[in-house]
Amino acid sequence: MSAITFNSSAPQERQGRGLLGNIAYFFGKVADTTQRVKRVHVLHSLSDKELAERGLKREELVHYVYRDSPYV
Repeated sequence: MSAITFNSSAPQERQGRGLLGNIAYFFGKVADTTQRVKRVHVLHSLSDKELAERGLKREELVHYVYRDSPYV
């Protein structure tokens, strides 16, 4: 038999914010995600040469934009 352990910091992040704080947090996350998706689209529109000048490869764009996120 196997066991799966999940370590999530989400409950600690939400503690003490209340309903309005949680709503603000949610919309902040939506705005952040929207900005990241736009950034991926902008980078994807560059040529391979332009990406190489930035030290990027097309297949690495999502990882680059979300590099500070532990979930990617």
